[in-house]
Amino acid sequence: MKTPSAKNLMSINRLTTEDALCFSRRHLTAYYDTDFFPKPFEFGALWYKWEDVVRVLSSPGWQPFGNPIAIPWRKPRGGYRIVHQLDPVDSIVYAAAVHSVSDSIEASRQSRYKKVACSYRIKTDPYSFFVAGSGFSDYRARCEELAAQYRYVLATDISDFYNRIYLHRLENAVSIAAGDGQGKALENFLLSINNNTSQGIPVGPAASIVLSEAVLVDVDQYIIDRGMRHVRYVDDIRVFSDSKHALDVLLQEFTHYLHQNHRLGLVGEKTRIVESQLFLQEELQNQYQIEKLEILSEIEVGNPYGCESKIAPMELDEEAGATLLKSLERIERHEYLDLAVARAIMRRAKANKVKELAIHLIRKSNFYRPVINDLVLYLDAVTGPDNIHDICAAIQEMLFDQSFDDKATAEWFSWYVSKHRGLVSDDEARQVLSYSDGLRYRAAAAVTLGNVSWVRTHKDKVLNLGPWDRRAVIFAAQILARDERDKWLKSLSRNGSLSLLDKWMIEWVIAGAPEVPPLAAPPVASPVIGNEFLVDFDDDIPF
Repeated sequence: MKTPSAKNLMSINRLTTEDALCFSRRHLTAYYDTDFFPKPFEFGALWYKWEDVVRVLSSPGWQPFGNPIAIPWRKPRGGYRIVHQLDPVDSIVYAAAVHSVSDSIEASRQSRYKKVACSYRIKTDPYSFFVAGSGFSDYRARCEELAAQYRYVLATDISDFYNRIYLHRLENAVSIAAGDGQGKALENFLLSINNNTSQGIPVGPAASIVLSEAVLVDVDQYIIDRGMRHVRYVDDIRVFSDSKHALDVLLQEFTHYLHQNHRLGLVGEKTRIVESQLFLQEELQNQYQIEKLEILSEIEVGNPYGCESKIAPMELDEEAGATLLKSLERIERHEYLDLAVARAIMRRAKANKVKELAIHLIRKSNFYRPVINDLVLYLDAVTGPDNIHDICAAIQEMLFDQSFDDKATAEWFSWYVSKHRGLVSDDEARQVLSYSDGLRYRAAAAVTLGNVSWVRTHKDKVLNLGPWDRRAVIFAAQILARDERDKWLKSLSRNGSLSLLDKWMIEWVIAGAPEVPPLAAPPVASPVIGNEFLVDFDDDIPF
C-alpha cells in the first residue's frame, strides 16, 4: 500500500478548525492524551506557540508526525495488550478531528432510550467527549431487565477490538454518519500514524472510544434486524432470547458477519449461551459483586465507572487510611484484579492525600500492573519528606525483584522518580531510569537535579537522535546558563532537518519554558486533572 500523499492528507484540515483545535487543547489540558502514558512535556511548548499551531494544523498540506510510542500493558486475566502514545501534535489533531465528527457519530447510533448501545454516550462540553458518563450502570441495569424477561443469554465479546479495527470500515462508518470527506480524512490520518497499516486505532486516547462506537453502529443494527433483544458495552455483547437454538443460529451468522464485513472475530473462551439467571448469578450478583459494592460503600465511591471528577476530596476520619488499606487487602485475595475497585481506592487515596497505602502498593506493584498508572499517580501525589526514605527503600526492593522488566512499570516509575529530587538523587532509586526506553525521563531527571553536564554530553549529538529523544535534550537545555542555552539553541534552530515541533520547543525553552494558562472556555463545572474515565481498553467487561 502506498503512503498517503500530501494531496490526500490535505483533507484532514477540514476537521481541524480553530474551534475543534481549541476543544482539543482544553481536553488535553484537563485530561491526558492517553490513559497509559505520562503526559509529554511538549504540550507546554505547543500551548506557548498556540497561534502558530492553529495556523499550521488548520491549513492544507500539513502531514502527521506518525511516530507513536507503543508498549505492552498487562491485562488483569493474563497476557498483554499494546497501548499507544501519539506524537503530541498528532494527539492534538486526533482529538480535534474526532470532536468534529462526534455529534454525527452519536446521532448515527441506536437511541440511548432503546438501551442497546449503553457505553459512552457522546455528549461534549468544552473539555470532554463524555459528559453523560461511561454508561456502565445503564448497561448493568439493562442486563438485569432483559434477564428477567428471557430465559437464555448469549454472552460474547470481540477479540482485541481496538487493535483490529479495519480502517476502511471505520472510514465507511464515519462517512455514513458525517460525510465522505470526513471519513476519508480520518482514514488517511490513521494510516499515516499507523505506519500505513490498515488495521488498528490507537489504544489510550479518549477519541478512540468515539471511533470504536462508530464502527459498531452496524453491528447493533445487524442483531436488531434478526429480531433479537441485546445490550452492548463497547465490544461486549449480551443477546437475550427464550430459544437456545435461536441464539446458536445467531452466533453462527454473527460470527460470519463480523468476519466478512469487519475482519473481526469473537473470543471463543468467553463466548457462551447460558440461562439468564445463571448469567446474573455469575456476572452481576455473585458473592464478589456483593463484596465489591460493600468495598465501594466503605470508601464512599458510588460509581467507579464514571468520570474521575466524581472522586473529589472529602472530609475523612482518622481511620481512612486503615479503611482503604483494608479494602486493598480484600481485593488482593481474589485471583484477578478488579480494575474499577482498585482505581477507585487509589483515586480516593490520591484525592485526599492518604499516605498509608504508599509502601503497600509499591510492594504489591506486580499485582497492580494493570493499573500501574493510577498507582504511580497516587504515589506522586503523596510523596514528601516524611515518607521519601521509606519509598526509596521500597523501590530498591522492586529493583531486586526485577519489577522494572515490565515496560509499563518502568515507564511510569521512571517518570515518577525523575520528578522528585529526593528520589532521583538516591543512587539506587535512580537506577530505575535505566529501564526506560529513550532519554525522556533522564532529561527530566537532569532538569530536576540541575545536571548541566548531562545536557552538555548530549547536545552535540542531538541531530543524530530520534524525534522524541531530540526534544528531550532540547527540553533539558533550560537548565543551561542563558548565554550558552540561547547560543546553542538559536544555532540549532537554523538546521533544516528540524521539525516544526522541534523549533517550537526551542522557542519555548529560550523563553524560559513558561507555564501557559489554560485556554478560556464558556463557564462549565471545573474539570479534575486526570484520566477522563476509569477506561478499560481490555476485552473484558470491568466486573
